[in-house]
Amino acid sequence: MRILRIQDKSGRGPWRPGFSAQWLSENGPPLPPAIQETVPNFSAIVAKAHNAGLHIGCAVREEDLRHWVQSCEMQKLMAMGFRIVNASQCQVLAHDDHQVLIASKKPLRLLPEVPA
Repeated sequence: MRILRIQDKSGRGPWRPGFSAQWLSENGPPLPPAIQETVPNFSAIVAKAHNAGLHIGCAVREEDLRHWVQSCEMQKLMAMGFRIVNASQCQVLAHDDHQVLIASKKPLRLLPEVPA
C-alpha cells in the first residue's frame, strides 16, 4: 500500500486556510472529514511528534486519493506547482478510513515525486 501526499515545493499541502477556494471544485462530491475530527487525541499525537523534532503532514492511501481530489482539481493544482509525492517511507502516527497522519525526520519537501 503506497501512501501519497499532494504538496508544493516547500512541502505544504493544498488544504490550508483560504487556499482551497482557489482550486476546489464547487460541484464535486463532499470531502471526507478531516483527520483531526476523527482521530482521538490528535493534538497530543501531533505535539509529541513535534517535540521529537519530526515533520508532520497529512497523506492518503493511494486508493483513497480520489476521495480528496478530482482529476480536474489535480490539473489546477499541478498548474499551481503542486505535485504528488510518495510518503510511504514516513512513520504513520494515526489514520482513519480516508487519511493518514505521517511524520518524517526529513522535511516533507524532500519526499520523492511520483512519476506522472
